[in-house]
Amino acid sequence: MKTYQVEVVEKKLERKQYTINAKDKREALLKAEKGETEFECSLGSKEIIDRVVKVDTIKEVIKIDQDKYSEAARKIDKRVDDYISSVSETEIRVSYSAYKTIDDIPIDNLDEVAVEGKCFFVGHNYESKVVKSPTWLDVCVFANNYIQASSDFHHIFLEDVEVSEEIDGVKKVEFWMGS
Repeated sequence: MKTYQVEVVEKKLERKQYTINAKDKREALLKAEKGETEFECSLGSKEIIDRVVKVDTIKEVIKIDQDKYSEAARKIDKRVDDYISSVSETEIRVSYSAYKTIDDIPIDNLDEVAVEGKCFFVGHNYESKVVKSPTWLDVCVFANNYIQASSDFHHIFLEDVEVSEEIDGVKKVEFWMGS
């Protein structure tokens, strides 16, 4: 028996490591999928990375991934902050997290259109002006204004938007805000 470290990624990019005693990497993966680890875990909402490494190298691999993630996220945050500062004097509260990822690294999609056509954004105590085909950067401004209007400083992560209805060709869009 050898000791393997198996890395598990949960849906929200939360990484966990489990120590597993097994005869080979294949058996270590199978045990991880079944939840047969040193720690109890439910793997129903988790994905096993097809990467099993020796215990002494796993920390280095995760640190590199975290560094890439942090750097990409910082660049996105800076673009959002700079843009909001350029169009508004409101304190910046929104944190953008509606980006796509490649290999768990955030990809800047701020210039992509978030909602096609005429639309307006709504939330508790907030309604934006009608705009046409706003980018995610534009949506960040509206979400930031929404946070200020609602005084909900706990749910600041802009995760997505959803069209709730269409009235005379204008879409009513709601924010998906996380904490």
